[in-house]
Amino acid sequence: MENDFDCDHINNERSKIFREVFDKISIKSDQELAIALQDYSVAYFEKGGNEKVIWKNVPLMRAYLINKTFSWLQMDSPQNLLECGSAGDISAAISLPNTEVTSYDIDPDIFFNVPYNDLPEEYLGAIGKKKNLEGYGPKDLLGFRRRKLDLVKEALPNWKMEVGDANEIKHPDNSFEAVLVQGTPNMLDFIDEMARVVEPGGFVVSIIHEEIRIGEYESVYKTGRYNTLPEYQFVDSGKLEELGLEKVEIPQEFKEYENLCEWGKNKSSGFVFEVFKKNQPQPFG
Repeated sequence: MENDFDCDHINNERSKIFREVFDKISIKSDQELAIALQDYSVAYFEKGGNEKVIWKNVPLMRAYLINKTFSWLQMDSPQNLLECGSAGDISAAISLPNTEVTSYDIDPDIFFNVPYNDLPEEYLGAIGKKKNLEGYGPKDLLGFRRRKLDLVKEALPNWKMEVGDANEIKHPDNSFEAVLVQGTPNMLDFIDEMARVVEPGGFVVSIIHEEIRIGEYESVYKTGRYNTLPEYQFVDSGKLEELGLEKVEIPQEFKEYENLCEWGKNKSSGFVFEVFKKNQPQPFG
């Protein structure tokens, strides 16, 4: 399952409506990000949480962080971007409207609910439709899910989906200006492939959501090991050198996102960043 970019219709009527809606509801400050993350954490982790809050806040938070990260990297509009293990995510396409974004995941069924569920209900209301969240699974006897997926493609003509294994990415060497990971901290399994498909001078970016217990954690930037999933750790320097990647130092401003908001009893949520730049090939002789 995959689709091509509709680049000739990048400003179609529905994509314009979508941009207008998203500009109105998007997160515009770190303070708004912290509030959205707090609401998400309560909705996701506490019993009886609000599923609508989860689906609304995730793409808003991710879009804000992607935009801020690529602005820092002075790459506001990379020509193309591959999101590995995307789980159908559309936030990169939202935050980088002039970038061709490929959402790459091994699970074909995930594309039947996540992209549509990520669309803001305000957008669907603007085109005269009511949002009904889709459950996971491929069942689509009457084609309703495919029609909902068509809404995503019309709203985001710079987004496309591809089914594939990140351990064997189906693209040639040096195909993308940027590669993104947001779903898993376990990049060691497929860092080789990401390094292969990103072009020299391009970036591999990881933005991972973390849950920590206040007073019981050490910073990931100190230990190199994630708190939520301690079995996963940062990619070591030897491996990076082998792959022709250079680790980019994360600014203090971004490190402070690790402990962004408190919620519940002694709990806090935040985001952790890893960024690598692919070295330019050295000329022979």
